[in-house]
Amino acid sequence: MVHPFLGLQQLRGPGDPVAQGMYLKVLESVPAWLDTTNYTDMDGHTAALTAWTAINNHDYQLSWKFHCKSCHYIKSKNIDQLDTVPAKTLEDEQKREGSRFLYWHILSTDMLFRLFYGKPTVVRWISVDMYRTDIVRSAG
Repeated sequence: MVHPFLGLQQLRGPGDPVAQGMYLKVLESVPAWLDTTNYTDMDGHTAALTAWTAINNHDYQLSWKFHCKSCHYIKSKNIDQLDTVPAKTLEDEQKREGSRFLYWHILSTDMLFRLFYGKPTVVRWISVDMYRTDIVRSAG
């Protein structure tokens, strides 16, 4: 959805009329896409990337909508609780890396909205009992 715009903006530079026209064309598909409830992995990444792109184009209201969509995605896929259980294999651990990057990108965007725009937090950190007494006793 946004990827052609980013490439065009990188080639022609920010503020280019053709790049801005591409951005406006991309926005035509936004209302229908925001209303969908089926989430693919690409939807989560696209929502996060589009939120950041909209911020860079000074479209803060649209960015907020995409940010909320990306937060809903990570919550629906339990990415916000990814490391509450250790990975069983090295392959499992490697599969989690992309999700971790997405989570931290969304978390930093959430922080930006909280600090600079006074928006409420959408991503909540859930405390996990990292210091369970049975682990502490066996280590001691």
